[in-house]
Amino acid sequence: MWSEGDPGHEPDRRGWGVTGGALGVTGRARSRRCRAGSRRRSRAPAVVAAHLAYSRRALCVVLAHLAPCARTTQGARTRIDGEPVPCASFAGVPTHTARMRHIPSAGGTRRVYAGHELERVCGVRRLCAATPPRRHAATHPLIMSDTSFNGFSNQAIQFLRDLAVHNQRDWFNPRKELFRSDLQEPLAQLVLTTTDLLRKARIPLRADPKRSVFRLYRDTRFSPDKSPYKTHVSAVFDRTAQRKTDGILYVHIVPDESFAVIGFHQPPVSDLAKIRESIVDRQKIFLKLVARLESSGLDLTCEEFLKRIPRGFEEFADLPAAKYLKYKSFYLRRPLSNQTVQSKTLPRELVEFARLGLPFLKFGWEAMDS
Repeated sequence: MWSEGDPGHEPDRRGWGVTGGALGVTGRARSRRCRAGSRRRSRAPAVVAAHLAYSRRALCVVLAHLAPCARTTQGARTRIDGEPVPCASFAGVPTHTARMRHIPSAGGTRRVYAGHELERVCGVRRLCAATPPRRHAATHPLIMSDTSFNGFSNQAIQFLRDLAVHNQRDWFNPRKELFRSDLQEPLAQLVLTTTDLLRKARIPLRADPKRSVFRLYRDTRFSPDKSPYKTHVSAVFDRTAQRKTDGILYVHIVPDESFAVIGFHQPPVSDLAKIRESIVDRQKIFLKLVARLESSGLDLTCEEFLKRIPRGFEEFADLPAAKYLKYKSFYLRRPLSNQTVQSKTLPRELVEFARLGLPFLKFGWEAMDS
């Protein structure tokens, strides 16, 4: 039998097993040594991986202290000339520090930390909070400094008429700058002005010129009509300024047929069921609300509705409000004349329309949020 003192028993210093000993070793001893080497080999990949991971983390720590001017992902530069602040934390490695300085920006100063570039170079995901986001300027880039809405011009209305006749890229591309100046910019101004008036009137509807305005380009993938452009411009106001369908004010600008809509456009099945349940449970309140809207010249309509009472509501087929249970959407519609669209009073018209339709929106919001 072999023992630790035998000269033929020389352990491999690399940790990969045991080297061979003197000649004449017995089969039992060789088997025992092979099993021991197998156990060491099974642990070797984990040991190597741990060393590699530790080396990578150590490199990140060294770079965080030595990089005098590391470029951040936002394109700003930072120097190691401020107070040390926590920058990153890795699994199993204590938090290391980096330096910070304040960077002037359009919305004020912001803090930039060293280590953003280390994440890209070293491939290690930082677990700390990201750099505080930059605050954007109050105006949209299309509008520059002028945010007042003065109405759509005659050229804008005529452009939409011509686009309906010449709905082709060859006609539109040379006139793209005209579309931007006569339609895109005024629409963004309308969004900003109306949002400001809605905020002052304490109506919880918002819009953003970048996210709330619909694209001019049509999706023609599954349509037999391959016309590349819409012949109208439109925008939507909601509670989040992110084009949700949970109660909206929609503005549609098209020659001679412009309109505004307040309501719930094809809400999800779960939300639609909640609205129907609220109509049944609060039928008297709902009917009074509908009557008040009708006295203001607003009718609750729907473009698509069921032929029968939906499943689960059959027992309420005889209620006075039963016809509203068949609705898939709920709309309050107001037409807008060309004179109104071309006037600077259009934002106030939209706010007044929203004020009249707000009780109905609140009825639906309370049902969906319950």
